[in-house]
Amino acid sequence: MLRTRTGNHGSPAHAMRRVLLVVAGISLAAATAHTGVAHAGGESNGRQGTLGQVTGAVREHIESRSSPGGGAPTSPGGHGHWYGGNYDTHCPSCGPFVAASPVGGPSVRGPVEPVRVSLSLGLQSVEGSDAAVSGAAAVRMGGFALAIEGAQYFERVAGGAAGSDETIYMDIWSMRMAGRVLRLGAGELWIEGGMGGTGSSGFERVSGTVIGAAFVHAPGREISLRGGARYYVFEHDLQATEAHADFGVSFLSVGYRVLAFGVGPALHGPGLGVHAEF
Repeated sequence: MLRTRTGNHGSPAHAMRRVLLVVAGISLAAATAHTGVAHAGGESNGRQGTLGQVTGAVREHIESRSSPGGGAPTSPGGHGHWYGGNYDTHCPSCGPFVAASPVGGPSVRGPVEPVRVSLSLGLQSVEGSDAAVSGAAAVRMGGFALAIEGAQYFERVAGGAAGSDETIYMDIWSMRMAGRVLRLGAGELWIEGGMGGTGSSGFERVSGTVIGAAFVHAPGREISLRGGARYYVFEHDLQATEAHADFGVSFLSVGYRVLAFGVGPALHGPGLGVHAEF
């Protein structure tokens, strides 16, 4: 767990940390209110929000690449039904929960760097939709790291088929290896690559590869700036780009995340999270 440094609690540095914690708390509360109030319920009267548009566009793209002659969509096998242009199998996506770069927390200086394990959980408000939950776990061994992370988006559509409410799900996940290529003071640049996948109640699950880069700047034990971008290449010529930037104080973080497929609108919005390092 990230620890608070001991020392003179009346010092200017300690006072600054307290101010930053208050600012982070206010930001977290504002983001929570934005998620729960401004985006509750997605679109009403059976109209889909941003997530519904994305899943519909991805499904049409996959079907157009899967069928040599194109044509009208065909229902996949199994039990389910069409709703709002999407095929709902009543099986919510079960991918892992995204929220952090492959390295969590400040770098450890010295001739030998100990093994570090970082965990994070996050909640994101999605513009024009409802929200997403995310999580990540990483093991860092010096300049090498292994990470797994993902996010699940959800959107409630009120007044849908037969007047009942419907919930649309979509997940995206990745398993990556990362290597540190540059260290400048408190900053580190990492490159990463591995495999990933995505699936939804509106389209079939697909998998592929992912490459990316991440930057971490940790000027103190309790303050960090993190950012990164990843590029996914899935089956059926489907691509996606994901980018994020986060500001962390102690175990709290606030940030902004964007996920854009090659089709449909982008899923983006502010988020809040908690993280720990052991």
